[in-house]
Amino acid sequence: MNNIPNGKQFAVLGVGRFGSAVAKQLYSWGKEVLAVDIDQQRVEDIAEYVTHSVVADCLDEHAVSQLGLDTLDVVVVAIGNNMQANILATLICKEIGVKYVVSKAQSEQHAKVLQKIGADMVVFPEAESGYKLGTLLASPTMKELAEIAPDFKIIEVEAPEYWAEKSLIELKIRQKYQLNVLMVNRDGEITTSPAGEFVIHANDKLVLCGEKKDLVKLSKNV
Repeated sequence: MNNIPNGKQFAVLGVGRFGSAVAKQLYSWGKEVLAVDIDQQRVEDIAEYVTHSVVADCLDEHAVSQLGLDTLDVVVVAIGNNMQANILATLICKEIGVKYVVSKAQSEQHAKVLQKIGADMVVFPEAESGYKLGTLLASPTMKELAEIAPDFKIIEVEAPEYWAEKSLIELKIRQKYQLNVLMVNRDGEITTSPAGEFVIHANDKLVLCGEKKDLVKLSKNV
């Protein structure tokens, strides 16, 4: 899997059950999301949960090229049970210059085809839900560990460069983001409930807990 870009602008092609879950989750993380489907009703149903929604045939290269997908950070090809349509839409995205394409696969053979035509990331929806994929794409620096309650999560985040050699007091994670630092993993050495004087090093992994809205705020700065 190539490194996932920490993007701000996304498109989801095909907003059935899986695609709509991806789109909604991305939007809930504060991302700009374009939802595209050939089905008018699906487009209407997703409209309030995304930035823009458009009716278009994702197999029409001219129509797709008019959407400006090549200017976005990530395009998710979530077209459902039609394997040929899924492959063609992925190919069109790569041919028009989309930077990073995530494609939904139905089988290992399907996945191999998608990889050969240039898909940057291939996912199997039965093994990876749309909501989890949306979270991963929205904040690739964060790894969700657990959901304690609706909108309250425990996540792991790798310390960004500007946190290095600063103490938790200096970083003011709790004051700025209302998040609690549960532990720090430094090359396998675990420090639980680190004190305010604890100094963060490059590549440290911090386990934080808090409300999703505060995690969204943090994700824009790491």
